[in-house]
Amino acid sequence: MNAVEKRRKVVKIYETILGRNHYSQIRREFCYIPYRDGLFYSDCSSSIALTYKQAGFPFHDNDGNDDPNTVGMYLSNELHSVDVRIEKGLIRNPEALLPGDMLIFAGNDLTRAGAGYAGHVEMVARIIDGDAVLYGHGSGTPRAHAMNAYCRKRYYRKAITELGNQGLIKVVRFIQG
Repeated sequence: MNAVEKRRKVVKIYETILGRNHYSQIRREFCYIPYRDGLFYSDCSSSIALTYKQAGFPFHDNDGNDDPNTVGMYLSNELHSVDVRIEKGLIRNPEALLPGDMLIFAGNDLTRAGAGYAGHVEMVARIIDGDAVLYGHGSGTPRAHAMNAYCRKRYYRKAITELGNQGLIKVVRFIQG
């Protein structure tokens, strides 16, 4: 399987949880395995990390966990930074993106300064005419977002960190090539 096929597989598997999983950080490991109540659960980072694992391409944080949180993704030596130009929260060179890339956004946690205040992650599903469709899981259930509109909304959301907003801070990629 080449890199394009691997990325396509990851996106297809994520599509099975759209609108299905319930938000929970406590039950995040039940993304693809039903909890004892028969329901599925995940949060932003587990929905992506466990999708990669389900597809057969697990990645890890620097402690070896295959279900890293957003900070673990931000710091992971296995995830490589994508060279994007971020201006006022928007990616000015979207042609650099590939399906499966992870967009890491700032949050409000002051203890996460060493990880750019990482607080949320979304995954690129596809790129269409200079914009992308993102898959992500905030509150509620996993859903699709138009990248530019979502990035703009996050950029203008206030934060108590020195960044002052919850905008895009980094894009990372696992499947290279």
